[in-house]
Amino acid sequence: MLRYFSIVLVLSSPATLTAKDLRFQLITNVPGQRVFFVSELSEWNDSTYKMDENTPGNYSLILPKPWLPKLRYKFIVDGKWIIDPTNSEIESDGYGGYNSVIKNAEFREDPLLRAQDGVPQWKHSALKIRDFEGDMRTIIILSPPASFHKKRFVTAYFHDGQDYLDRAGIANLVANLSIKQSMPAIAAVLISPKDRRAEYALTERSELYAKFLAENVVSVVEDKLLTNEKITSRVLIGPSLGGLITTYIALRYSHIFGFAASQSGSFQINTQKILALLERPAYQGSPLHLFHDIGLYEGPNILEANRKVYKVAKASGYDIAYHELPTIHQWVTWRNRLSPIFQYFFENTP
Repeated sequence: MLRYFSIVLVLSSPATLTAKDLRFQLITNVPGQRVFFVSELSEWNDSTYKMDENTPGNYSLILPKPWLPKLRYKFIVDGKWIIDPTNSEIESDGYGGYNSVIKNAEFREDPLLRAQDGVPQWKHSALKIRDFEGDMRTIIILSPPASFHKKRFVTAYFHDGQDYLDRAGIANLVANLSIKQSMPAIAAVLISPKDRRAEYALTERSELYAKFLAENVVSVVEDKLLTNEKITSRVLIGPSLGGLITTYIALRYSHIFGFAASQSGSFQINTQKILALLERPAYQGSPLHLFHDIGLYEGPNILEANRKVYKVAKASGYDIAYHELPTIHQWVTWRNRLSPIFQYFFENTP
């Protein structure tokens, strides 16, 4: 029987915590209970985060503070799901009950994702290209106005392109970055899959798609943009499965792409295929630069796979920037991590 609950949320403590930690404490006055913290951080898995019993009937858990606008959570005590009775912030859980909510007052979206005064809009155009199955694919291109053509020019190829357009503010971002003196002019090429799983998950169809993108799409796009680009001006970017195929294509066609960014790459889908490519010495004629982000709250399988890819890439001599962040597998992370990608690759570089 549950007798009494008291939950204390601590953002910082000089003794054991930092400003980046969250501490959850639950006092039931009943020793020996099985108490779990459940939230979107673990996709509501009921056994991921077991709370420690510090003294009889006193349970606690410390987690890195997640980078989210708000955190929805509950507690499970001996199989019973409860909200935080001391937290007045609640919202519907969609199943007739409620979740407790902690709002993050420090959370800010990247301002470059929004339209800025005085920044010209990029031209939107649609390019139709016949693919490896004979179907016409529509590729969306965001290109800078003529006034930017004297700057160094970079073309960014995005997997899950329509999502970057609809959910990541990519049109505003490339324009806002391009007006900076330290940055090149950036054109965005937005490519959407016909069958995402088959094309991105390193299947037989993925091989056909990779060849189509690297050889057909790049050639047609550069003719359209009237550029004669070097590999040091091409970057591939993708999230989740898109990050997996991005890395695979960049490794297979490192004579075409000089940069590749994986956002929460789903390397656990086929880790060995990526590792086999990475274990080869880096292509000496065109060293590939990699940028990998992964969230601490994305699950142990994907996290461990990203760590393996990073270690092997580093050991094989690839230039790779690797970041583990207190984030989950979603667009709020991916869109806000785009600026660091472009700045790392291209800011103040010739």
